[in-house]
Amino acid sequence: MLPAIASGGPGLETLGFDVAATHLARPVRPRLETFQRPIDVLQSLLELRFDRQVFRTFERLAAGVTGMLIVGSQVARGTGLLLVETRLLYHAFSQGEETIPLCFQLLTDLLLLHGCDIPAETDLNLTPRALGPRVGIGWPRRAEGGKNMARYDFTGKVALVTGGASGIGKACADAFAAGGAAVVIADYDEEGAKAAEEISANGATASFFKVDVSQADQCEAMVEHSVSTHGGLHIAVNNAGIGGPQSPSGEYPIDGWDQVIGINLSGVFYGMRYEIPAMLEAGGGSIINMASILGSVGFANSVAYVAAKHGVVGMTKSAALEYSAQGVRINCVGPACLNTPLIQENLDDEMRQGLVSVHPIGRLGESEEVANLVAFLGSDDASFCTGGYYLVDGAYTAQ
Repeated sequence: MLPAIASGGPGLETLGFDVAATHLARPVRPRLETFQRPIDVLQSLLELRFDRQVFRTFERLAAGVTGMLIVGSQVARGTGLLLVETRLLYHAFSQGEETIPLCFQLLTDLLLLHGCDIPAETDLNLTPRALGPRVGIGWPRRAEGGKNMARYDFTGKVALVTGGASGIGKACADAFAAGGAAVVIADYDEEGAKAAEEISANGATASFFKVDVSQADQCEAMVEHSVSTHGGLHIAVNNAGIGGPQSPSGEYPIDGWDQVIGINLSGVFYGMRYEIPAMLEAGGGSIINMASILGSVGFANSVAYVAAKHGVVGMTKSAALEYSAQGVRINCVGPACLNTPLIQENLDDEMRQGLVSVHPIGRLGESEEVANLVAFLGSDDASFCTGGYYLVDGAYTAQ
């Protein structure tokens, strides 16, 4: 039972939002004569149309409810309006089930703003189990490392992430999926299939494509998979890469050079070579190439890696000049050292502290912090950002 629905319990005003200031655009009255299940109420919200300001306000409001999120929207083409798909997300951490009635009250307040009559004695079982798989989707607001995950609207978009099985790539894939995109995880490591399954289990759409990005024909097939499986390509993150041998330039192994350049540099070019035509066909898009802090500075004993990352920055700038006017934005990101499982498992405390000491911020970065920037660059909010090289380095390169 939720008597607060009729009596005006905690709602929009309680959380500091001015109800009168929410500018509704051509509201449509949903049919709310009977409620048999919570999903019947949630489904009714699919018939409501809002302008962007209302959606942003409601999204901020929902994010303020501990343990609950309301996400998802789809641009109604030709009208400039937003059709909001609302999902009730439950998280076991924090206050748990106690937050569900409050979150549901916020939904009903929004319905009431549209003049919808809601029965005062509606018996609603609001446990996560009763909500069912359709609305029991859980995308945590915070990643495992404790960093906030940024959210942007990617509904109706298809995002391709190379090297998406782990680390930065997986964090990027999760960020796009959380925003509503269909995600292609492309990786040589078949762990990428598990990453795609995790996304699908959380209610989003994902597929896996095994690829060696150093092979042009495989990159072409990867893009073809994205288009044929999900209907297009709008966002691509060329993230796959390896570290390579550690050796002075005069002793650097030739096969090591070929491998690093093949994956870290040619792999990015091959990706762009086939992603750009697909995005032009789709009406535009955004490509984010993963460079490094070593795209702007040197590093001893890593000549192939440094050369490849400098090359990625240069390719990004050149391609941006060629395609920005055609609606394809191309940027690159330069992370510093991150607190990845590879570092945690292979470096002792002394070596790890040595890495920390060269970052003025006093710590290593997290994959989610890079993914937040990548998600922004992939979103429409970054519409004037192209040809850029964006550092995520804790002031490493400022020294």
